[in-house]
Amino acid sequence: MPFFDVTESLTDFVTAITSYWTTEYPTIFTLEDTTDEGYVLHYITDDVYFLIEHGLIYSQEAYRCLGIKFTVGEGWDGGALTGSTCADYMRFMSSTSTSNTLELDTEGERTAASAAMSLEFKYWQDQYGITLVTRPISGFTSGLRTHAIMWNLSLTPSTNWEVDDGGLGIFSHHLDSYDLAASSLYDCRPFTSANSIANVNRSSQTLVSELRSAYKSMANNKVYFNFNYMHAQRVSTDLPYDSYVYPILRSKRWFAVDKSGGLAIGDIISWIDPDTLTVRKYAVCEVKDLSNGTTTSYYAIPYENGAPY
Repeated sequence: MPFFDVTESLTDFVTAITSYWTTEYPTIFTLEDTTDEGYVLHYITDDVYFLIEHGLIYSQEAYRCLGIKFTVGEGWDGGALTGSTCADYMRFMSSTSTSNTLELDTEGERTAASAAMSLEFKYWQDQYGITLVTRPISGFTSGLRTHAIMWNLSLTPSTNWEVDDGGLGIFSHHLDSYDLAASSLYDCRPFTSANSIANVNRSSQTLVSELRSAYKSMANNKVYFNFNYMHAQRVSTDLPYDSYVYPILRSKRWFAVDKSGGLAIGDIISWIDPDTLTVRKYAVCEVKDLSNGTTTSYYAIPYENGAPY
């Protein structure tokens, strides 16, 4: 069953998800190469390359982040991605000032830090992508900021789209616990106007439109929710929240849950897919970190019979 509930290091997690894809779906994902901090996969469906790495994902003098970087490229030359690229990065630990910088200058320091971090990963993984929620556990440097995330990577064939715009069926977006108060989502889609990662407020145009969060009725105990719309590209100007103009897919891979809506962490929501009459189940998970724990968010991710899009 492709639902996983594990506690492990950042290093082991990156190894686990790449190994699962290449082992379970060898006609879709092949191991092209390894790097000092990760792996290169050939995604055969769209003939592009995934570089999945742990370590230092952002660095400047006063601010450094340790986490996972997921990059898509048109080619791989044995040492770097070639052609157009698009990256999404997930922070798990970051410095807050020049006095609290992460010492990650060398490969050894980065490897040690990634191996020392212990996180809870709840995720669904199959040939159509990965949907996960994380929670930091231990191994984090005192005085630094910790992060929990919800990440959804959708690998969706165009046969499932509302309209085929000729682009790739790769949609990556994540929510960072530290930015919950700002209601920010990070998203990218190679290789479009959303080619680069963007921190965009959900009141403006993004690749994802979150609809009404799930809640349980006090009248009949049924759960009511909406699946989210994915969009082909961003627009260049801010529009009202309901003015999304490029819907391409309504994803059944995840949905938001109202924290005050009568549902609890660990609840399993069952839904009968009208297209296939399959009972699909979703687990309610919490995005919560160690340094900003008063602000949390709930999401439901596939638990059993996950939908392909």
